[in-house]
Amino acid sequence: MDHLPAILEEVPTGQGFRIGLYLEHLSEAAALWEQRPADRENPDLAWFDLGDEEARLEAHLDALVLGGDLALAVCRQQALDGDAGELHTALRVFCRHGRSDLVGVAMEGVDPDDDEALNAMSDALVAELPTAWEPGALRADLLGDPRRLRLAADLVTARQLPGRDGLLDALPEAPPSLRARIVRALGQTADGLVDGVVRPLLSDEDAEVRLEAAVALLRSGAPDAPATVLRAARTDPALLPTLALAGHAAAVPWLHEVLQHPPSAAAAADVLGLMGDPRSVPVLIAALSGEAAPAAARALDLITGADLTADTFVEDVPDEDELFDDEKERLANG
Repeated sequence: MDHLPAILEEVPTGQGFRIGLYLEHLSEAAALWEQRPADRENPDLAWFDLGDEEARLEAHLDALVLGGDLALAVCRQQALDGDAGELHTALRVFCRHGRSDLVGVAMEGVDPDDDEALNAMSDALVAELPTAWEPGALRADLLGDPRRLRLAADLVTARQLPGRDGLLDALPEAPPSLRARIVRALGQTADGLVDGVVRPLLSDEDAEVRLEAAVALLRSGAPDAPATVLRAARTDPALLPTLALAGHAAAVPWLHEVLQHPPSAAAAADVLGLMGDPRSVPVLIAALSGEAAPAAARALDLITGADLTADTFVEDVPDEDELFDDEKERLANG
């Protein structure tokens, strides 16, 4: 492809027209991927709505795969110079072509401190990485690279791969964000070794690491795990969500007390909703007038199944300091 210009962009030629089409496919696929987290949290969208979006994304990916070398060149360019969504799309196309060399180039271009790019990279490769490439992705001697360590942890978690030993070795020196992911991956292996490794992390300085350690400990099957986690949750608000897994009726009155304290009230309401104890209904109704109202409403919906919701119009009042003079004048005139 030496005949291609240094920068691939839409120009008024046959090749330029095709480049423009591939750039548009990349942009549309990137937008769909970036919208996915918000759509998955949107209670107004049904599962078949999400399926329609996946079908649209798949159509754009197919177009880029069928585009051959020119589409690959466009994907390579945007994987290095585009946004996170385009990186995600390009990596999926590279995997479908079996181009591990292009995957490597794209990964080298990811900033290890860019969470959005790391999410795009990991999400794409967890979805598309060919099975034959899995051993290479889990090579212990490569896990000093935070990008590869992030990918290895997510692969072990999502695909249940046997990469525990390398993750155990990398755990002590990993930054907090990666330690939490590593502990999550280790939690997929329920045995005594993992129990011994994650139990001390219940006192880790990072709240996310502590939460993942508690969940991993519960998954380990250790006989004293529930009691240990329940004791830790009494003094650590970060562990409140684990009560939805390990809590019992005796914890409900205590959670009612936690609901009165704003820093932990929302988490307590979420847990009460998942526990489903009818005794929580009056307490949650009272909480609807406080800062934890959204979480209390969700909890009541979970417990009762009443789906008592309504849409309320909230007027968007402009900040006059952000308006131009002519806009201020129009605002003054109604």
